[in-house]
Amino acid sequence: MTTSVERAISRSAAAFRDVVWPEIRHELGDATLIPVESVSDSHFARCLDMQAGIDAWLLHGDTHMRGLASRVQWIWRSRSPFDTFTVRTLTDYGNINTEHRKRTIAIATPGAVLPYWTVQAFLRENTDDFLSVAVARTTDVIACVGHVGYETPNGHGGRMWVIPWQQLAGTGAPLVVVRAEDKTPARFLERGSCATPNRWE
Repeated sequence: MTTSVERAISRSAAAFRDVVWPEIRHELGDATLIPVESVSDSHFARCLDMQAGIDAWLLHGDTHMRGLASRVQWIWRSRSPFDTFTVRTLTDYGNINTEHRKRTIAIATPGAVLPYWTVQAFLRENTDDFLSVAVARTTDVIACVGHVGYETPNGHGGRMWVIPWQQLAGTGAPLVVVRAEDKTPARFLERGSCATPNRWE
């Protein structure tokens, strides 16, 4: 039986593939997207998602591939997108074995599998219209937790760390932001300067 959580994950994966990915594909080297959901071994796919946090693979020709973590959030009516990255720090059940803890341990463990890129996108509820998206290195996003941004309750007993895209760009970390109003990617490699996509490979 399909649970509400599984339906939400499937909806997010489909929205990422169909709406978000076309907006950032060029910025990530026109790689081939392979959603983890398409992996034939469902147990392995679940491990990639739950343990490593990988939602998709990016295949760069016959040279290399990278993992990607994606989060799609829907915004109601005329509200503006939040334009933030969010990292769960406490589950709704009080468990600290969260996205933040898992990624922190993986980053500190040589050879551990983790997503190279983290993507957070915002779409309009009911229509799936694209609003905005940002791409950053997972290591840079996790490094901000506790230092850049702020922690907030999620309304269900859990907590998450919120990192505004503008503040992440201010740290000097490479970042790509695409917004619907102009569709012109803003690429920040260093504070206040723009970069071409291949400079952050």
